[in-house]
Amino acid sequence: MPVGFVNPKEKDLTGAERGIASYFKHPMRKTFQRAGKVLTWLLRQLPKSVPHFTLHKLHNLKTRVHKAANNLTTRYKDNTGIKIFCSDVKQMFTFLTHDGIRRALIWLFAQMRELKQYTVRGGINRTPRKRRKNIVTLVVETGEIYWGQGNHESHLRNIATGSPEDVITFTFDDLMSVVNTDLEYTYSTVGTTILKQKLGCPIGGNLSSFYANLYCAKQEYEFITRPTLNRKDRIHGIRQIDDVILWVAYDTTSKASEIEAEKLLLEVHPNPNQTKTSNSTVYADGLTVKREPIKIYTKNAQRYFQTDFAGMRITGKLKPNQSTDFTCETLNKNWKHLKSTGKQKVAKYPPNISYIHDRIKNGVMIGSMIRMKTQNSTQNLLHKHIARNLYEMKAIGYKQDLLEQTLLKLKKKPGWQHTAKTMLKFVRTVLYA
Repeated sequence: MPVGFVNPKEKDLTGAERGIASYFKHPMRKTFQRAGKVLTWLLRQLPKSVPHFTLHKLHNLKTRVHKAANNLTTRYKDNTGIKIFCSDVKQMFTFLTHDGIRRALIWLFAQMRELKQYTVRGGINRTPRKRRKNIVTLVVETGEIYWGQGNHESHLRNIATGSPEDVITFTFDDLMSVVNTDLEYTYSTVGTTILKQKLGCPIGGNLSSFYANLYCAKQEYEFITRPTLNRKDRIHGIRQIDDVILWVAYDTTSKASEIEAEKLLLEVHPNPNQTKTSNSTVYADGLTVKREPIKIYTKNAQRYFQTDFAGMRITGKLKPNQSTDFTCETLNKNWKHLKSTGKQKVAKYPPNISYIHDRIKNGVMIGSMIRMKTQNSTQNLLHKHIARNLYEMKAIGYKQDLLEQTLLKLKKKPGWQHTAKTMLKFVRTVLYA
C-alpha cells in the first residue's frame, strides 16, 4: 500500500505541511502511470469548441495572458471594462467526491467521441466516424500516444521494437475500470495504521492531479457555456492546477452589463470581496475557493490591476483595448529581502561553497534564465529579472568568473546573443565594478 509521509511547505515551514503518499511499490503503479498518460493526453486533445481554463504547460502562461486582453475586447471593443478575480481552489485532492470524478470522466469520453478527427504520429487524419473505435494506443518506450483504430497496432509495433509488449491499447471501458479501481482502493499507511480515503485520492497518486484537472475543466466548460447572463465572448480564465485567475468583460456604457459580470463572479465565489473560504457553484463536489489579493492602482489616469499567479506577476489595464495592455513578468520572492539585507530569504541556487561542480551550477543558472524568457512579456522585463537573478547569485557568493562563464555559454544558444551580451556588460560594469 502507498506509504504516507509529510512535506513541509516552503512558505510556512512550521505552520503548514502537505501529506503525501508514495506509490513507489504499489502493484498497479505501471498501470496507473500508463492510464494517467493516456487520460492526460485525452484532456489536452479537447478542441477549442470545448473551452475551459486548464493551463497544461507553465511556459504557455505568457501567451495565454496576452490572448486574454484580445479575447476580452472581442465583444465590447473600446467600451470594454473587466472584472478580475483570483482564487485558490481548496481540497482538490482530499475532498473531491468520487462521483464527481466519474461524471467528469464520462464527460471527457463523450467529448472525445464527438471529435471528427484523431491524431496519428503527430498528424491529423480524418476518417468517417462509423469506422472509428473508442480506443487509445500507447507506445511505452517513446511515450507517444495515438488515438485511432485498432488496425494501426501492427504498424506501431514496428515503430517501437517489433515487440507486442511495447504497444498497449486502452479502450474507454479499460480506462474507466482503472479509475474505478483507483477510487475503490484509496488506502495508504502511516506507520502501522492503515487509512482509507472516502473522498478524493491520496496526494502522490499517479492519477490524483489528473482527477482535479479533469473535474475543474468540466465545471469550467459548463460555467462558460451556460445560456444565462450573456456569457459568450466575455469570460476568460487560466487555471494552473488549483490557482485560478478569471476576467469577465462588461460594457462600460451599460450598468446592466456590469451587474451581469458581477453575477458571473458570484457563481465562482459567493463572497468575491472577502478572503474567507467559500463554497462555489463552479468548483463544487467537495471543493471550496479562497479569494487571493489583487492590487488595484491608478497610473497616468489609467486604472490597473496587479496579481501574483503561478510564479509570475500579471499586470493589466481594467479597460484594455489591445493585447499589450496585459503583461507578465517573473516573480522573485527574494528581491525585497535582498534589497534590504543583501541576503537570500529562500534558497534557490546551489550553494557557492559545496561539492557541486561548476558546470552543474552553470546548467541551473542557464535553465533559470531560459525559463524567464517564457515568463516576461518584453525584452526590458527579461533583462531586468535576469539582472536581479545575477545580483542574487553574487549575494550568495558566486564569483564574477563563474557568472561570465555562464553567460558566455548562454550566448552560444540561438536567439540569446543580444541578451547574453547585455548581461555580460552589466556584470562587468555594474555588478562587480
